[in-house]
Amino acid sequence: MPGALRGREINPDIFGSMIQAVAGDEERGALGMHYTSVPNNILKVLNPLFLDDLREQLAAAGDNGRSLLNLRKRMAKIRVFDPACGSGNFLVIAYDYKLGSACRCD
Repeated sequence: MPGALRGREINPDIFGSMIQAVAGDEERGALGMHYTSVPNNILKVLNPLFLDDLREQLAAAGDNGRSLLNLRKRMAKIRVFDPACGSGNFLVIAYDYKLGSACRCD
């Protein structure tokens, strides 16, 4: 479809860059907006919160169907909140890594 917007093709860094350009340091600080651009920085938060544990449980489950199903159910209940109210890059990265883990449970 010509002109159709494909969200997966848009790098979330674009939105963070726009926020950095439009909102000044004072405004971003007053609103609690923070842009975390590098996935490694985001993973420093996500890994100890839940990703490390999910990886361990996935490895322990092996090919056990019941264990994999239980892990998938647990992952479906995980919710991620981004209090910084920036571009959403933090949430996009969290979703991508959570989804990647879920796909390995299939």
